[in-house]
Amino acid sequence: MSQFLLEHLPGCTPATPCSSCEALAFLPHHLTPEQFNAFIEILKKDTFVPASSALLERTWDGVLELSTRIRVALETDNKFTLGDIVRMTKSEFLRTPNIGKLSVSELEAELAKHGLRFGMGKT
Repeated sequence: MSQFLLEHLPGCTPATPCSSCEALAFLPHHLTPEQFNAFIEILKKDTFVPASSALLERTWDGVLELSTRIRVALETDNKFTLGDIVRMTKSEFLRTPNIGKLSVSELEAELAKHGLRFGMGKT
C-alpha cells in the first residue's frame, strides 16, 4: 500500500482516530488500487485541500485565537478569511511587516487546531 501522507490531527488516539486515520482505513477498501494511488499522487503535489470550502470562506476572526500583532498584520495585508491565510506560505507570511518566526509558529499552531496549514491549495 502507498504511504499515506495526511497529517494526524490533534486528539488522535486509537480509540478516537482523527479524520486522516479514518480516511486511511476507509479509502483503500472503497477505491481501486489505481484510484487510491492517484489520490496519493494528488496529496504528494500538495494541491489537495481537505478543508471544506465553507470553512475556508469563513473570516478568521472568531475562529482563530490570535495575538494583536498577527491580527493587525493580517488585516493590513487584506487577509480576511481562513482561505486567504492558508493560501499563503510560511515565507510569505514571514515577509509581512512586524511578523517574525514566533508569530509564524503561533499562527501555524492555530491553523493546525482546525486541520489547516500554510500553503494549502498552492499549485
